[in-house]
Order: sequence, then structure tokens, then C-alpha cells
Amino acid sequence: MPQFDEWFRDKGDQTAHSMVVDLGGFRGDWSLNILQRYGCTVFVFEPIPSLMAECQQNLKNFPTACFITAAVGEQNGKAKILLAGDGSSLMKSGEQMQEVAVISVERFLELMPKQVDL
Repeated sequence: MPQFDEWFRDKGDQTAHSMVVDLGGFRGDWSLNILQRYGCTVFVFEPIPSLMAECQQNLKNFPTACFITAAVGEQNGKAKILLAGDGSSLMKSGEQMQEVAVISVERFLELMPKQVDL
């Protein structure tokens, strides 16, 4: 992926002004690691409200963490997500399902800064 190569070429991993997107924040562990290492801005998308609450708690000391309680999908609206820990999915079904908010890819792109680094 050219963007991934550009990220390292431009030293995005060492630049505090970098913009990072975490699609599926789960409990915020990955975002926490990125924020601690690089002090960048991280947009955390997590559609399951209880997991988003954990993300917000785990990242509360990082003012550059931005939270969106939604999944990114085909269109704006609601969808059922399979609750399966870090394997939760809009593409699967099972016994434990929950309705979540979904934003379209177009809306996602509108929300994001022009330059997303990772």
C-alpha cells in the first residue's frame, strides 16, 4: 500500500501531528499504545457502546483521542452486530446481537481530516 510506505517515509510514526484512525477500537488498547508512543491524534470508531465506554475510560488522559460510537459501512443507519469480543462483526450473526449505529463511508470521509496518516 503506497499510503503505508508514505507513513514510514514521512516518519509518521515519529510525528506528533499525525492523524490515525482506529476502526474498531474495542477496549482502546491499540489506540493507547499509539498515543503513548507518538502523541498523535487518534480517531477511535467503536460501535458497541459498552466497549466505547471502556475506550473512553482507558484514553481519558489523552485529549487528542476523538471518539465516534459507530461502525463504518455502506450507508447511514442502524445494523445488528454480533457480540463476540474482539471478533464482533456486522458480517456475522449469532445468539448475541445488538443494534448499533452505522455511518456510511462517505460520511466517514467527511468526518476525517484531509490527511490521515495511518
